Amino acid sequence: VTDYEIAARLAPAADDIWFWAMALVNGTGHRLVDYTGCTNYTLDSIYQYFHSDSALTHQNVKEKRNDKQLKAVCVHYHLFE
Repeated sequence: VTDYEIAARLAPAADDIWFWAMALVNGTGHRLVDYTGCTNYTLDSIYQYFHSDSALTHQNVKEKRNDKQLKAVCVHYHLFE
């Protein structure tokens, strides 16, 4: 989980993918958080709104980098084979 070199190589801009995969690899349980009806905005959400061109969302989602990083982590750790 804390191997920075592997994390930086496989998922350099996707810590959420990294920690999700590490939970699977280590058999750690996880839950999906239900944000239905949540109207609270975090400082990060506000920052990303005003800096949307530089946000990771722009790179990871619009440029499909999440797909590449997810595949790299899954292949490396033989997930879903």
